[in-house]
Amino acid sequence: MVVEVILVGAATLFLLYFMGSNAAGHITGPLVGCRVLKFKKAVIFSAISVFIGALLQGHVIRAVVGKGIVSNLNIDSLGVVIVLLSAAVWVCVATIFGWPVSISQSTIGAIIGYGLISHAAINWHRVATIFGGVLLNPIFAAGLTILIYAGLHKFFPSDDAEKNSMWSIPLLLSTVYASYTLGANTFNSVVGVAANVVSTNWLLIAGTIALALGIIIFGKRVIKTAGFEVTHLNPMTAFIVQLSGALVLHGFIYLGIPSTATLAVIGSIFGVGVFRKLKDNVQKHSVVQLWQATPSQRKSTMFRILFAWFVTPLFVAGFSGVAYALIKLI
Repeated sequence: MVVEVILVGAATLFLLYFMGSNAAGHITGPLVGCRVLKFKKAVIFSAISVFIGALLQGHVIRAVVGKGIVSNLNIDSLGVVIVLLSAAVWVCVATIFGWPVSISQSTIGAIIGYGLISHAAINWHRVATIFGGVLLNPIFAAGLTILIYAGLHKFFPSDDAEKNSMWSIPLLLSTVYASYTLGANTFNSVVGVAANVVSTNWLLIAGTIALALGIIIFGKRVIKTAGFEVTHLNPMTAFIVQLSGALVLHGFIYLGIPSTATLAVIGSIFGVGVFRKLKDNVQKHSVVQLWQATPSQRKSTMFRILFAWFVTPLFVAGFSGVAYALIKLI
């Protein structure tokens, strides 16, 4: 039993470390990029907010991921380790290449791979609901961003107003809120699996520390992609991105759907870019012309993100299933 706890705990911290590198990096990115806070202070604010979110509202997603996907039994100890390590390996690879990927999507994909090989009864209705949420997440975030941006633009129409330091406090508060929803939702996609074996309270504390270390040590690659390569963010638009993404992620909590800050933030950033294009060019160019006018570097970034989102569930499901089958043969 002790060995199982150690293995599961290590695998959990490994994945949460890379969650910090990937998902949490998106949330701290705008705060740092707009020079509202220094990098390490932004990490502290984010980590504390993640812990509070996981503590207060994380039970909903923990129950769904830990016991709601594999219907006829809880995931066994070996399965928990394989699921977490499979997701962590993929997130590690994605982080090295600077690909923003979904932690929830990685974890769910790994559970499906395990379930298929172990002949468990998979709740496909819940799986379909979760992956439907994956598709709708960035769409909702982009749409909400456009609505909020359009509303604020009526009161702050000039570029100077958007760059004004008055947005520093709202941006800080929206980052705290976004981190809270990350803790309440995405963070518990990992903890929910591990809670089949390890104490939840221990996981919340140690996991938050691992997540913070992940942002500090490895998160700058993803921060660059999310905050700077897709579209330029000023304090006002960074506030809109954080608020829109957090509202979408919080909504999924109440629906009991594990989702990810990665999709919400990237969708919101695209929403900013779309509104800017429409605002500046809607009477001058068609949608095709607007796409053609998009810089090639940003197009490349978009395609890399889409590729990573598509490959994520396929890779982790295959990796998890094959790893579980091979170990059972030994």
